[in-house]
Amino acid sequence: MKKVRLDTWIQLLGMLGLLGGLVFVGVEMQQNQRIAVADPQLGRSTLFGYMLNALSEAGGDLQSPY
Repeated sequence: MKKVRLDTWIQLLGMLGLLGGLVFVGVEMQQNQRIAVADPQLGRSTLFGYMLNALSEAGGDLQSPY
């Protein structure tokens, strides 16, 4: 059985650390993208809620078609 040198183990640990860092960065970027996509949707939902509230306070009927 052949013995593996210490520098080979150090290189292997370095590559595993690099791959782990890349996976972490990828997950972080995906999370940031989801947040960036959700922010405008939340703004539109809030604006729609404000519009319905204003219509209700003005005495508008939300049930009638016209």
